[in-house]
Amino acid sequence: MFQTKNYDKNEYYYQALMAVYIEKDDDLEMPRSTANYVWNTYIENTPKTIRSGLNTLVKMWTKFTHAAEGVVEKNISGFAVKYGENFFT
Repeated sequence: MFQTKNYDKNEYYYQALMAVYIEKDDDLEMPRSTANYVWNTYIENTPKTIRSGLNTLVKMWTKFTHAAEGVVEKNISGFAVKYGENFFT
């Protein structure tokens, strides 16, 4: 019948988490506070979660860089400042 992409459940899980992570740097107060609330409620270990979903996060950064009106750029620079080189070692 229909051809659908066969995504793993983990792929959808990390897409949702990384979207919330990116939204934490939004300029508008309501989306930013909601994203922070969701993140702080469900995520216990931010570095571990980001490391696990890094592949998805980078895909989302490259896909939405032009469409997100600076939110993605702010998220990338915040990530680099916060974690830097130590994150990947």
